[in-house]
Amino acid sequence: MKPTMMLMAMFIVLFASVSNAETLKIDGCTAINSPGHYLIVNDLVNLTAETCISITSNNVILDGDGHSIQGTPQKFRTGVLIHSPYGIVNVTVRNITVENWYYGVYIKKAEDVEISFSKIANTSRHGIHVSNSTSIQIDSNRLTNNGVGISFEGGSEYIVVSNSTIEKNLDGIYIIDSSNGLFERNIIRNNWGGIWISGSFQIVISNNTIYLNKDGIWISRSDHNLISNNEIWNNENGIWIFDYSLYNTFKDNVIYENNLGLKMFNYTTFNTIYNNIFNNTINVELDNTTQNTWNASKSSGRNIIYGMVIGGNYWAESNNTGYSQICIDVDVDGICDLPYHINNKNIDYLPLTNIQVAEIVLDSINDSLEQIITKYYPFFDWRTETPTRSDVIQAVVGAVNLYFSTTDQHLKDSILNDVILLVQLYFKLPN
Repeated sequence: MKPTMMLMAMFIVLFASVSNAETLKIDGCTAINSPGHYLIVNDLVNLTAETCISITSNNVILDGDGHSIQGTPQKFRTGVLIHSPYGIVNVTVRNITVENWYYGVYIKKAEDVEISFSKIANTSRHGIHVSNSTSIQIDSNRLTNNGVGISFEGGSEYIVVSNSTIEKNLDGIYIIDSSNGLFERNIIRNNWGGIWISGSFQIVISNNTIYLNKDGIWISRSDHNLISNNEIWNNENGIWIFDYSLYNTFKDNVIYENNLGLKMFNYTTFNTIYNNIFNNTINVELDNTTQNTWNASKSSGRNIIYGMVIGGNYWAESNNTGYSQICIDVDVDGICDLPYHINNKNIDYLPLTNIQVAEIVLDSINDSLEQIITKYYPFFDWRTETPTRSDVIQAVVGAVNLYFSTTDQHLKDSILNDVILLVQLYFKLPN
């Protein structure tokens, strides 16, 4: 047989074997110890199982097909366990509801794990718990009424949580002794604590909406983290940073309508805070902390209040008497002529000013329609861009693609509502 014919024959055999790969059906609690594509075909209710679905094999896809796994929240009982003492690689769990367990999804000693388009609710301990694992992606999930929504510990690294709603938990997200994480485009609301970072480094918290929590973000014993482009509003406390947390950067955030915007205490120093809007009952409180940097070097560029120079922060108060609202700017360069002294060791040397522009930004920051565009078309930044009809079309395309890729009816209904709003916005925009 000619080499070409042999290759074609091998390809046909390989294609046939892949095409005939069986989707294995699950109709009760079970252990998955072989690679494959597994489909849950009915709701699973088990009030006695210690673990309902135990995954110990590499290369597994578990598709809930919109079904639920329900148990009892007794100590250590787990809805989905992803763990092998030898390590486990390449596991996906999607389209599933996990309710009423001690742990909803427990991931330990694993690599390349994805949890997506799922709801985890009413767990007494953690909705999703990740320990000693790497390359973990948690995307487009809803975490509700758990002890902790999502937690990372034990040296977990290269972790991503995105496009998820984390609400009504005791605490939203715990990041403990972990590194190299990205937490973006999440809604974190109505928790006791929003995000807690402890003993961790190189964590990026970006483009999240964090509101109606007791505490928005806590950072303890952590360094070299980035908090940027977040909207942090209507919490009791916006951001707390304390206990020797060093070399963290806070920039491009809108921190407003909190009782306390930013508190730094207990030997927290060498942090950089610039290009943020502060408009809170108390903007900053410092206690037993030495010098931090409150501005970048002056340079050209679009700043947080749409001015054309990068410098320090915009300091506002609800009665329009904040420093940036009343300072003198003789040369009209968008920088107050005199520094803003927070205390004698913490000084913003380049406070931003431009009251007209700042008021426009604050008035528009809650534009939910523009946030919907970003939700489905992330290349559009609702904070800094004015939407066009083209942006809306791209968002609708993204929404339709997501609609047909999920079997979660709750998510489908939410997408349809968003599409209706996008269509309404399209006809309001100029050609």
